[in-house]
Amino acid sequence: NKVIGLTEAERREEYFQQVRGNHRLVELIRGCLDNDPPQRPDAVRILGRLRQVISCSPPSCGNKMELLNQTQTLRNERQGLSEQLEQLREVSNEVDGLRAHVR
Repeated sequence: NKVIGLTEAERREEYFQQVRGNHRLVELIRGCLDNDPPQRPDAVRILGRLRQVISCSPPSCGNKMELLNQTQTLRNERQGLSEQLEQLREVSNEVDGLRAHVR
């Protein structure tokens, strides 16, 4: 399904350009933007993937200050992801509204 001739991923290309191609969450992000809503991961899968990424990324630090810095970085990333997820939900709701209006 395309709205205004663009896929969900195409509509958000500017966001993709802000994420490195090898980022561990690129696949999850693309899944969240699948044009077929039932194919998008649900909240449980999203949370599971986030936990997996965090657990597979032990800090490589030798002192507490570096650990604190890495913890703050992860908190900031989590906050950013939460904000992006909320934006995606809002846009998804808008798209659903547009689809309902077109029908």
